[in-house]
Amino acid sequence: MNINILFLTHNSSLRSTTCVLDALINKEYKKTITPVLVFADEGPWKQKLSEKGIKTYVKKFRATEKTRPVSSIIDLIYWYKLIKVHRIDVIHVNEHDNFQAIKLIARLTKTPVVVGVRFLVNHEFVKWSFGGKYIPDKVLFTSQDQLQRSNISDIIPKSKIKLLGNGRDLDELIDAPDLRSDTRLKWGVSDDEILIGTASVIRPRKKIEDLINLTKKLHERNIPVKCVIAGGGKFADPVYYKELEDLIVTEKLGGIVTMLGNLDNLAPFYQSLDIFISTSELETFGMSVCEAMAFAKPVVAYEGGSVQEVLADPECVVPTGDQDALFNKTLKFINDPDLSKKIAEKGKERVFKHFNAPVLASRLMSIYNELIE
Repeated sequence: MNINILFLTHNSSLRSTTCVLDALINKEYKKTITPVLVFADEGPWKQKLSEKGIKTYVKKFRATEKTRPVSSIIDLIYWYKLIKVHRIDVIHVNEHDNFQAIKLIARLTKTPVVVGVRFLVNHEFVKWSFGGKYIPDKVLFTSQDQLQRSNISDIIPKSKIKLLGNGRDLDELIDAPDLRSDTRLKWGVSDDEILIGTASVIRPRKKIEDLINLTKKLHERNIPVKCVIAGGGKFADPVYYKELEDLIVTEKLGGIVTMLGNLDNLAPFYQSLDIFISTSELETFGMSVCEAMAFAKPVVAYEGGSVQEVLADPECVVPTGDQDALFNKTLKFINDPDLSKKIAEKGKERVFKHFNAPVLASRLMSIYNELIE
């Protein structure tokens, strides 16, 4: 049986929140699903899908409001026509804040809706968006920590909640030429030096200053260590980025800690590392940790909300903000290469089993099939 699915997403570029959808479409298009996608704007992922012959549209996601009756009616007519023309069986709203645009017409057309919850949602928002007669048929969360912090059990029935997880196509990610030696040479890292690092959006909650302080402590212990920090561009906090650059100068870590900026291709970055460090105080998944594990890199991390769920190994996790524990755990990995290798291999096996996008795509298909049975 073929399922016609309408996807709504404001990410027209392929990002961490849409990797699973991309894997689903690549795996099931022309086999079990006919996807129709509506984006908030133009972008490379939209273009790529259009070139495959998949129907894609651009439309602003606006809530139906009494304060703008004419435009709200026009929006409702647009969605109604789209659902009917493409004979939509299921609507998948990839980001929860876009549910307002579709919830009324979905109810009127009796089309089941799946909503992906991104980030943390507060109780009042959930009550306003999902409460009463507009509860989605399935609400997807990326981690148990995210679900618990969202505190929605009195609004959304347990039967409508699904812990899906997140991830990306890990086979595709690691299928890259081995550029470890070339990359380390370019960064001035010798074979006998330990390279630690992180990849993240550069924002204060990432606590990257703790990584810089960790590097300083290791350096003061005469550990031959260097550190690289990947991240920047339009999603970075420019003030915080400058603060980190200033901290590197203040602590006299120039040539030891390097801010790499935004990297389009992260494979050489992960290949070059010896240990990946995550100092984020709160994540609803932890994509960079997952990626590092896919490259069989040992990870030392703060609990960081859901990061501890991704790792699922107390050997890798320390309490959030405990810089002494972060130092001791990292030093333990440096001094015990056999342990590091064992942890890394175990981590790689875990992420491929639980967080590989094609695996998650199969879980999504099960949800769709359940809704239309």
